[in-house]
Amino acid sequence: MSYRNIARPPRYTSMDTTDVWCDWLSKERLVLPVSKGRCCRVCHGAVGYGRNEEPYGRCRNCLDYIGALDALVPISYSVDDGLESLLHRYKDFGERYQWMAAPLASLTVEFLLGHRRCLETRAGSFDRALTVPSGGTSRGFDHLRTAIEMVDEWPIPWDFNVLTKAKPGRPPRGTADPSFYRLTQGASVTGSRILLFDDTWTSGATMASAAQCLRDHGAHRVVGLTVGRQLRSGWGTSDELISTARQQAFDLGRCVICG
Repeated sequence: MSYRNIARPPRYTSMDTTDVWCDWLSKERLVLPVSKGRCCRVCHGAVGYGRNEEPYGRCRNCLDYIGALDALVPISYSVDDGLESLLHRYKDFGERYQWMAAPLASLTVEFLLGHRRCLETRAGSFDRALTVPSGGTSRGFDHLRTAIEMVDEWPIPWDFNVLTKAKPGRPPRGTADPSFYRLTQGASVTGSRILLFDDTWTSGATMASAAQCLRDHGAHRVVGLTVGRQLRSGWGTSDELISTARQQAFDLGRCVICG
């Protein structure tokens, strides 16, 4: 992995407006447009081996997640020297990098403000937004909640008291195993339309497992939203997708649904 060192911009503060942070992410090339080229039609990741129906079918992981999610919408591709570097440092290196919560929250809220209607074409009007519970125990903070609470007003209400981890670790890659999650006592999702949020989709196992848990408890619709869809160079069409993305400007006015 070739993570990039990202310095805090001296003229930026955590209280800067969301559009300012989004502009910074774009100028620093930390976000890349998600392709509609030779990629999985569900997660928009690389295809090229195994049981997939290249180029417009499901990748081999998503073949195992059928029924868990009604749709997955990544905001950006996440590569090692881009968004992946930001997410890695923010989550795993303590207070020194917690300023990175501001651009991540800004990107997410601006995307939702612009594309809520796109997302709702897959589910109808959302009742609430949930986060996928973190698998880490050593960070000392809830990285998703910390970022979300930096923004005062969201177009969809957040509920942090619905889903929790049922056991340590994380589901095996390519497996939707809802036993890793549970509803908190007294919580109900029966008949709900839920936006399920996570920082990144790699194999998709954590998101699919959390979504399946919600479906098993009666959720009517579950749409996944991630800040990034991770791409690793050297597998299938990854290099092609990365190369194409680097040649294009990131446009927050477009998403994988509206094009």
